[in-house]
Amino acid sequence: MPRKRWIKLWTQETLYGTTSQELELDEQAIWFKLLALAGDSPEPGQIEVAPNIPMTDEQIAGVVKAPLDVWLRTKQRLQAPDVEKISINQGIIHIKNWEKYQLEADRTGYMRQYMRDYRKGKTTSKPNSKQVKSKQANSKPMEQTRTERRGGEQNNTTTTTAREENLAKIAKLYEDNIGRLTSVIGERLKDIADKYPAGWFQEALKEAVKLEHRNLKYIEAILERWQVEGFKAPKRIEGGRGGQPRKRRKQERVRPIKHIDGSGQPGPEDEEDMP
Repeated sequence: MPRKRWIKLWTQETLYGTTSQELELDEQAIWFKLLALAGDSPEPGQIEVAPNIPMTDEQIAGVVKAPLDVWLRTKQRLQAPDVEKISINQGIIHIKNWEKYQLEADRTGYMRQYMRDYRKGKTTSKPNSKQVKSKQANSKPMEQTRTERRGGEQNNTTTTTAREENLAKIAKLYEDNIGRLTSVIGERLKDIADKYPAGWFQEALKEAVKLEHRNLKYIEAILERWQVEGFKAPKRIEGGRGGQPRKRRKQERVRPIKHIDGSGQPGPEDEEDMP
């Protein structure tokens, strides 16, 4: 299982939950670092240096930047019956309820729900195609109208599901290759999923990574260019026609001035320049 680049940290539970009541301030700091360490482990949710090889207390204390005695006290406290945040099996520390709070699939589910809510809000301000069709179908037989309505609902459901899956894939690609998702980034990724065909973002990301431009603005510029010039169209060189570099105009050679008016009679060498 790949290492996680981020972990979930619940705001309300962190500020007002049992963690702040059960642990001292230094123990809380170590606990949060321990969560990050568990996410960076070869097997997420466990504290290991390699599969089935536990980290020693000295190693953990060094990583969390805590004195060894403070770490040992915190480890004992985290195993206490009234806390029970970790368990230890064959020397390997396991974070309890890791799958419940850090499950990777939750991100895909979140993006799908985000897409549903967005589309629901987008269509409530104006009548959708189903409402318009239902008004135009008053003159049709009832059974025919119901059949068409069912078919339209199935098509819309299929399209919405495909868009949700595309958005979830785009979000995962962004996090794995660029950085953490934010609400602003989420809106921009949603616009990309709506505007461009599936698969375009992944190809644009490959080109951006190849050119060492790991940022969303550069990827959006690639997508806009493809939309105008065609999918995977090579970047044209600005200048001449057909994408060819513009040729520099040959500059005419100017002969030097050998005689200045009022300076006297021209010499023999200047006669060739006389009109």
